[in-house]
Amino acid sequence: MQRAADYNAAPWSQAQKVIASLKTRSIANTPSYLNEKLTLWFPPADSTPFTTTTPDGTGTSGGFLAYPAPGSGQIVILAKTIDQGKLCVIRKMSIFNQGANPPDGSGDVVWRVLINGAAVKGMNAMLSQFGAGLTPQDCQIIATDGDVIQVTVEVPAGKIAPPGTTAARWDGYTCPLTEATLTK
Repeated sequence: MQRAADYNAAPWSQAQKVIASLKTRSIANTPSYLNEKLTLWFPPADSTPFTTTTPDGTGTSGGFLAYPAPGSGQIVILAKTIDQGKLCVIRKMSIFNQGANPPDGSGDVVWRVLINGAAVKGMNAMLSQFGAGLTPQDCQIIATDGDVIQVTVEVPAGKIAPPGTTAARWDGYTCPLTEATLTK
């Protein structure tokens, strides 16, 4: 077990110091790497595959959501909370417009993929569709127990919302976290 950092000199309340110390200790004692036998494309035999579509349904029958009003902020079009003790691997994803005049490259629509509110690298401000409804593109998004993964859409102020709707889809699997990580 590694020793946690000392936060006594920090200008925080006692409760904040205790929380920071516990989080540091927890992070320091968790495996920092994935098991090399775990692959993205061939999941373990005891994994659970999933397909999640807007509005957080299952299968390909999910509904589509209207774009938000310009300047009203982002809305969540797809979300998944990872179960305790699980590792989630999203292998394929699509984020798309349904309707005439797709907004690709216009700046009228901004899609984001977030894990716990922070953007996934390269997916902070997507101005074009990613894949299509029934043909998702390959990707690699990994999250662990308790993480919340979201796809959001926003129409910036001063822009015009497209006349269509939007949706997203994930294909992936979950497996036990103990199997996915190497022990120290």
